[in-house]
Amino acid sequence: MAVAGVTRVFSRGKQKWGSSLAHRTGLGFPQLLGCKQKSSHSLLNRSDQPKLAYNKLKGRNPGVVFLPGIFSNMNGVKVLALEDFCKSVGHAFVRFDYRGCGSSEGSVKDCTLGKWRKDVLSVLDELTEGPQILVGSSLGGWLMLHAAIARPEKIAALVGIAVAADHIVSTFQQLPVEMANRGPSYGLSREVQEKIEQKYDPELESRLVDWIIMQCGENIEHPPPGKQHFQKWLMDGILLCKLINNLHPKGKEPIARITESKMAFKQMEQISQFLKAAEIYGVRTTDIFQTVDLWEGKDMAAVQRTLMALGSEAVTRDDGCYKGDPSWFHRKAQKNQRGFSEEQLRQGQNVIGLQMGSNKGASQSGMTGYGMPRQII
Repeated sequence: MAVAGVTRVFSRGKQKWGSSLAHRTGLGFPQLLGCKQKSSHSLLNRSDQPKLAYNKLKGRNPGVVFLPGIFSNMNGVKVLALEDFCKSVGHAFVRFDYRGCGSSEGSVKDCTLGKWRKDVLSVLDELTEGPQILVGSSLGGWLMLHAAIARPEKIAALVGIAVAADHIVSTFQQLPVEMANRGPSYGLSREVQEKIEQKYDPELESRLVDWIIMQCGENIEHPPPGKQHFQKWLMDGILLCKLINNLHPKGKEPIARITESKMAFKQMEQISQFLKAAEIYGVRTTDIFQTVDLWEGKDMAAVQRTLMALGSEAVTRDDGCYKGDPSWFHRKAQKNQRGFSEEQLRQGQNVIGLQMGSNKGASQSGMTGYGMPRQII
């Protein structure tokens, strides 16, 4: 694919590496002076975006595109070793620097994940032909996944190296409220949030905690009272998965594997597994909370509602798996089916039920058209 406006550049400088030679940008992130390595590269001109430095090796498809990690550049040990391998087997290879990094234009202070995503898509669109094998290292692994979603027709395979697919999300969740841009809401949003918070029941929280501990049958630490503590106690999904498993006979647990993890996507995945199993168990879809209601604490009253519906279903089943006080949850009404013969059904067709009123005294006298009232003698 021809690329308009490609300029050959030769940058000079000594290779410098090591923590002692690292300095920090205004954002507080380390920027290694290794970005100033001696290298020969080309520049990808883009009309409204900073120019990207890249090095392209011609060869057969599928080609390989390397996506470096945060503040890394295209002259790292991994990428150069991979380039040598592609050269030995005759495959095409592209390595490049994100804007603000290495030899590319732009300032790292102005960079965002969305802008780096655009850089990856520009490389795929302008420098490659046909499906490519994307190799993402660290943060490059996350950008690799975004690129695969945006350009599925350009992807032959994905290879991740220590992929940081949830690092930014996990870090954001750990920030204080004022730093995470979760300040107080105002106006209608504030009124809606206040109504949601008013639905949360502290007394119900205590009952649900006691039931979960008793149902799981393990040495589980009792959380401090309060909505935030209750949310933190459940947000990794482990207790919820254990709860739904213990409502089934041994050997028929719906969730085969429960793992402890601090990774955000794994915790949300386990919450989703619990919700799916609860719906199969018998909880109505309208009683199921959304994953963010628990993981982000958006609507803990909805979480209580789901657990109450689950407990009610367990008490109603009465299959020996429920552990706890039966009075904690209401028992659903059971079916009371009745059978009628054909003769009884025919007799019922000739009777006007009292709920329909009476037809005595009714007359159509005086009715001349639609909309006229019926005259009662």
